[in-house]
Amino acid sequence: MSVTSTAAVAREPLWHLVYRYWFWGWLFRDVNAGDLLRQAAAWRHNVQQRAHLRVYMRRWCGALIVTGALAMAIETLAGARVAAAACYTLAVLCSVIQAFAGIAWAFLRSRDGASADGQPVHAVPERVRVEVAREHGRRTFPDA
Repeated sequence: MSVTSTAAVAREPLWHLVYRYWFWGWLFRDVNAGDLLRQAAAWRHNVQQRAHLRVYMRRWCGALIVTGALAMAIETLAGARVAAAACYTLAVLCSVIQAFAGIAWAFLRSRDGASADGQPVHAVPERVRVEVAREHGRRTFPDA
């Protein structure tokens, strides 16, 4: 590969970077695709990627504060209610996205590989181990 083609491959379009900066969907894998082992691997991957959700929540919290403050400033200083309403609408959208990210983060945290009593659970759930063993004609043994 030449130097120019390497630079062209490494450069991403601006809209990709903006999308990746604000939205986190690209970080996670579909846990419903593939066989049971791939699903378990995707689940473990998603639990590991949970740490990045806090960064996205901070970004959206900042956007919420900025749009809310801008709306209040426009409403009190300029009296432009329509412009303030548009900023308030953006603030509400930021809070919805913030809530969605928080719920996803909490869901992945509650299922991150520890049981309710704090004991570690298997990386591959029992149902997956039984199904894989059944597919390959093997017996499963209870854990020691």
